Amino acid sequence: MKLEIAPDGLPPRPPPPLSDLEAILVELRNINYGIRSLIRRSRTEAPLLALHRISDAINYLIPRMRAAINLAIGDAADVKMKDILSLTARHFGLSEAAILSPRRFREITRARQTAMFLCKELTPRAYTEIALFFRDRDHTTAMHAVRHIEELKTKDKYIATAIDTISKQIKDKHNV
Repeated sequence: MKLEIAPDGLPPRPPPPLSDLEAILVELRNINYGIRSLIRRSRTEAPLLALHRISDAINYLIPRMRAAINLAIGDAADVKMKDILSLTARHFGLSEAAILSPRRFREITRARQTAMFLCKELTPRAYTEIALFFRDRDHTTAMHAVRHIEELKTKDKYIATAIDTISKQIKDKHNV
């Protein structure tokens, strides 16, 4: 291996070290690439039937890990979905566990939809990340929640007030 010398006569600087979480994501991408390569080769060589399942599992896990990492790290000034969930639960008189549960009682779904709406409005998160945060729901569920609350806030004063109150609390907490 040949060592390259920079124009100033010094060896190049190594890249900055990755955080542990970034290193995990890089490794998962490498594993995914390796499995896909094996699947491509298996079409011409020997069939490896279980490999597509491994690739699917990794493709399933990577966005979930990325969402978990995004929730765990970030600047202190960033509005966190956890804060939105907590303030929404307190406003509606529910527990966070109730909002994250699969229950479909009207008061729980309204609170959940409101929290999803606020997550979309106050954070840069994608629908997929919001849906994953709310216990592995589909991104279309988050899309529906946002549309539904946008429509409801013009008709229902309670929802409009709830959104204004929770938004103000979050902005005060994060100095936004």
